[in-house]
Amino acid sequence: MTSPGMTIDGTTVQVIEGKSVTIRCNVESNPPPSIRWEGPRGVSLPGNEPQLHISAITRNKNGTFICIATNSIASTAKRTTVEVLYPPKILTKVQHRRVTVGAKLTLECVAEGNPAPTTIWLNSTNSAHLANPLVIPVVSYSMTGKYICIAASSRFSDRLDEKEVFIEVMGKPVIVPSSNVVHAEVGSGAELRCNVEADPPINGSYWSWTESDGNRTNLWSNKTKDRFSAYQVISTRGITMLLAIDNIMPDDFKRYKCTAANRIGQDSRTLMLQPTDGTASLSLPLLVGLGCSACVVSLALVYFMKRYCHLGRKTENNDQVEIDVVELQLLNGATNGHVVRLHSGDISEPPNNLQNPVRNGTMESQLLHGDEDITDQDRDSNHLASITAGARDMEFEADQITLLGELGEGQFGKVYKAEAHFVNDNQGSMIVAVKTVKAHASSEVRDDMLKELRMMMRLLDPHPNVVTLLGYCTKSDPVMLIVEYVPNGDLLSFLRKDRTTRNVTYENLHTESRTLQNTDLISFAWQVSKGMCYLASMQIFHHGKLLAFLT
Repeated sequence: MTSPGMTIDGTTVQVIEGKSVTIRCNVESNPPPSIRWEGPRGVSLPGNEPQLHISAITRNKNGTFICIATNSIASTAKRTTVEVLYPPKILTKVQHRRVTVGAKLTLECVAEGNPAPTTIWLNSTNSAHLANPLVIPVVSYSMTGKYICIAASSRFSDRLDEKEVFIEVMGKPVIVPSSNVVHAEVGSGAELRCNVEADPPINGSYWSWTESDGNRTNLWSNKTKDRFSAYQVISTRGITMLLAIDNIMPDDFKRYKCTAANRIGQDSRTLMLQPTDGTASLSLPLLVGLGCSACVVSLALVYFMKRYCHLGRKTENNDQVEIDVVELQLLNGATNGHVVRLHSGDISEPPNNLQNPVRNGTMESQLLHGDEDITDQDRDSNHLASITAGARDMEFEADQITLLGELGEGQFGKVYKAEAHFVNDNQGSMIVAVKTVKAHASSEVRDDMLKELRMMMRLLDPHPNVVTLLGYCTKSDPVMLIVEYVPNGDLLSFLRKDRTTRNVTYENLHTESRTLQNTDLISFAWQVSKGMCYLASMQIFHHGKLLAFLT
């Protein structure tokens, strides 16, 4: 008499779902045994034969099967694993997706199968294969289209599963200029292009630029003004805005802004029209700017020579070299890697005749209408209507500005450190400087402030050496200009603090000391020159004092 001896056919059996499978259990014992079977999860199966036959097997039979033989001596068991193979099947309910331009999009495709399938995304527009999950950090209009999730398995190469999803990108227009700079010759024609993508479609578009007299021109699409024609055409990327200029004149070489809007929002881009050979750009303002730049460099070099070549030589009147062309101020207080940025002070458009320069405020007063009894408020309203026409997108509401503390007294009134919310449509806030007009300021002071606003409106495109205008608040009192914040002191004090490190004739009245190298000082002068050249190229005439800041 013996206990049951047993073998089973294979430790693993593979079978495709829907097929039949037979598992054999070979037993020898005396006395003969009784046989029973257990399936996956310990479920008892019918039958007491050494063979277990399963017809049309399903995936829920995937697992371990046990053959158990028992006689009066003992019980013996053997195991085998049944692996049910089945093709890929996508489980995700894929549907139409609508997403806002600029938002983040994540698409995940979940599929089952044995063996486990590989899932990818296919962009039907360009046939690009993309990873799953598909993560797009910043959605653009170019991503509109049909995407296909594909699940594949090497065991079932002829039995793929796929599902489609259509991505619809919606939001405000996005403008991409065909070229940021367009070159042309005087007397010829030119065409400026802006490609606009938008969903819903745009319901308005126009071009704008600043005339030589400082007034702003808005030209809507499909309109013509003198030598300028604006129109739009349908392109493969949406709408193309075009500005055609005939018989180009030297004054036409400037910046042009294209703006498109739909019911969700608007977008703008700036293009530059430049002369082909560069000769037309050498206009009177630029020549004046180049001359001023040369003066700055020359005076700076004289200052350096006086300071470093004559150390220890004390002058009787203790005069120090002053450069009254610029007043330099610090932004961050570090001694290396500074960037000088100019800020308009006493500036205006170039006079028609340098022999007869225009006095401060004259151009502004020419914009006023009515008799001399007009009130300051009316004067301001007339000014602002002219200055900010077509540019109300820079208007701040009063509740967007939180004054944090007084910084000092400016030319027009108090200057405050403030927190501005939603600058340039960006979420969050940033620290800015706010210039206000004195409560009982004279009309001349108000004119000067409005003149500065008009000048800075011409510098909306950032330049590395010019302070940027961030906006204005004209709907409440006091009127405010919002510009970049400058947290530290002026460079003159900075240079004075540097004296303790050198054997110079001046006594340092400041406790703090920093060390500047010759290369720092040369860099300051050079960057001031570049900023002045830029102002001149924008036909802004400098006839007084400029403020410059160090970042």
